[in-house]
Amino acid sequence: MSDPTIEDLQYTINTAYMLVASAGVFVITPGIGLFYAGMLRKNSAMQVVVQSYITTFVVTIQWWIWGYALALGDGSSFLGTLDFAFLKDSNPGPVAADGPVPSAAYFIFSVFFPVCTVQIFLGSTAERGRMIPAQIIGFLFTTVVYCPLAYWFWAPKGWLLVLGTLDFAGGAPVHIAGGTAALAYACYLGPRKITPRYHAYKPHNATMSMLGTTLIWYGWLFFNSGTLQAVNTRTAYVMLNTHLSASAAGLTYIVWDKVVHKKFSMMGACEGAIAGLVAVTPSCGYVAPWAAFTGAVMTALVCRLTINVNKWLRIDDAIYSFNLHAIGGCVGSLVTGFFASSTWTDMDGSKDAIAGGWIANHWVQIPYQLAGLGATIGWTFVVTYILCFVVDKIPGLHLRVSEEDELRGMDEYDILESSGETIDGVMVTQTEILEAHTPAHTPDSGSFVRGEKIE
Repeated sequence: MSDPTIEDLQYTINTAYMLVASAGVFVITPGIGLFYAGMLRKNSAMQVVVQSYITTFVVTIQWWIWGYALALGDGSSFLGTLDFAFLKDSNPGPVAADGPVPSAAYFIFSVFFPVCTVQIFLGSTAERGRMIPAQIIGFLFTTVVYCPLAYWFWAPKGWLLVLGTLDFAGGAPVHIAGGTAALAYACYLGPRKITPRYHAYKPHNATMSMLGTTLIWYGWLFFNSGTLQAVNTRTAYVMLNTHLSASAAGLTYIVWDKVVHKKFSMMGACEGAIAGLVAVTPSCGYVAPWAAFTGAVMTALVCRLTINVNKWLRIDDAIYSFNLHAIGGCVGSLVTGFFASSTWTDMDGSKDAIAGGWIANHWVQIPYQLAGLGATIGWTFVVTYILCFVVDKIPGLHLRVSEEDELRGMDEYDILESSGETIDGVMVTQTEILEAHTPAHTPDSGSFVRGEKIE
């Protein structure tokens, strides 16, 4: 047996890191569920946590059936082929002939990109959306929205990559697409019935959201650095930029809340950190640390200034996905067009050298970025809205619950272990609490007379 070469050793190291990164990225799944759950009413919190796992199940199966093939197969400028469907013709060796990791390792890592995207937009349905139709839409969305977008931005023949649009780890296919899909779903679904009166209720458990944010932050370090599929100096800078950006944006939110509201906010810290992760995702492999810091502060300020976008657009995006992910992703993509530099792609001898952004006098880069934004937003919104319309018209797959079920909470509607309360040592459901506190209906009692009794 011949001695291993330097190339063999590097291949083994890259593969090992890709597997570690895959395990690291996995924790984003429960992290998103916990982040959302803490923001909602207690009687609908468990549903979004369960939904985070079901989304992982569904999208993983989709990715194995044909998602991986459509997003990565050697096809046209628009979409891949089905050569890798069920991984049947997938090379057990590198993804490409000279690829840095085996296809199996990259499959495990890459599946969490569409999983996160679907989780991002399904959060907008919280407290009134039915889970089974939502998962069907998630499966279809991954097929007809995420896969084409991933192919456009990252496949060698993808038309946006050929054009010159830059997106290192998913600013558009993950964040902008997820946030835009949340907008489309929320527009179709309509607002929660409780929001006219309770639009300003506080998160029921900010500590739960903080724990979720911590898992997201941890996982996103691997999400971005694993995208490089290699271990070298550039990998370290990608992780550095990711952490620095989350810290800068989180601090920006904290300072804003202290100045405006005279107090610190845990939810502000969480949302700020996530805004920073969103901001740096498209640029982390192309910019210097100072540019990542600057872009994070800019993104945090824009997201904070547009926090009332739900009110302006008259929508009910329950967990502000459009604000944080779509708007934040757009700012991050434009920041990439300003600050991208070939210094960082040349660092590891990458064959994917770039001309850079405006900082490198490459003035056409911003138009390239705008082309990517326009294509992502337009395709995602239109197709997602159509998916909602079609699925909603299928008998038995209506998208939202009744007003009565919404008031009682999605946990009791959907989850076996519904969130009840203990009274004299006996577990009671939200329905029993509701009935015990419901006065006789009178003509002037109004639709939400007993809403105060629901936590």
